Amino acid sequence: MKRLAAIIFALCGTLFIGILIGLQIQTTQNEVFPGEYTGIKAINLNVIPIEKITYKNKISPFYENTVQMNMPAVMRDRTGIMTTATLSVKPGEGNIFFNFNNVLISPDTEQSIRNAINVASDITNISTNNIDFFYTLSDINASMLEGPSAGAAFCIMTISALQNKTINPYVIITGTLNHDGTIGLASGIMEKAIIAKKTGANLFLAPYGLSRELNFTEQEYCSKYGKFDYCQTEYKQYWVDYEEHADIEIKEIRTIQEAMEEFFAI
Repeated sequence: MKRLAAIIFALCGTLFIGILIGLQIQTTQNEVFPGEYTGIKAINLNVIPIEKITYKNKISPFYENTVQMNMPAVMRDRTGIMTTATLSVKPGEGNIFFNFNNVLISPDTEQSIRNAINVASDITNISTNNIDFFYTLSDINASMLEGPSAGAAFCIMTISALQNKTINPYVIITGTLNHDGTIGLASGIMEKAIIAKKTGANLFLAPYGLSRELNFTEQEYCSKYGKFDYCQTEYKQYWVDYEEHADIEIKEIRTIQEAMEEFFAI
């Protein structure tokens, strides 16, 4: 009887100790993992979207091409002249070479050529990393070719060389080129349009809004106040239509893509 009581007492003690241990484990779990315990700690991940990278096509290492294009310029005496630019592309390492003979060019003109290559690369989706560019400008008997207004023309010529497109020789363009392919300002529009007509072109492309110019005439208006005459200067505005004065069709363009439609239509 005593032995049975001892066994029951031992079992009760073991059960009591087991309950205490279980409560301690549960308390520890609640401290480490608040709320419902699942045995796995949840981890929140922030998903960062990966930007899609588009790789440009490379021209064959055997590809070579040479193109020519007429470009208008204005001398410092406001005389329009026509130059001939030549571009040769050959396998290389993305270098740009200038050979302008006796003509000096300003830094912004050099930058406009680099910008023209970048825009042409974007439009054609052709990588220029394995191509060397050789630009040559005919001797125009000018002391300096300045200003970036030939940027659009350089871009058309570069696209022609990269894609082997034929340039329409009867189309002339002027205008700066922005990084996104839009056409910017240019000066000497009428002088360039006149020389374009004289050299055989039948279409002149100009930046949007620059096919005519607002001018003013000065007039004197007099009136009488009592015994005195009073005169004042007045200004009357008038528009100069370059198309009419140059006798050539002038089309205003906003982007280099619009210019491409005219140069590569043939």
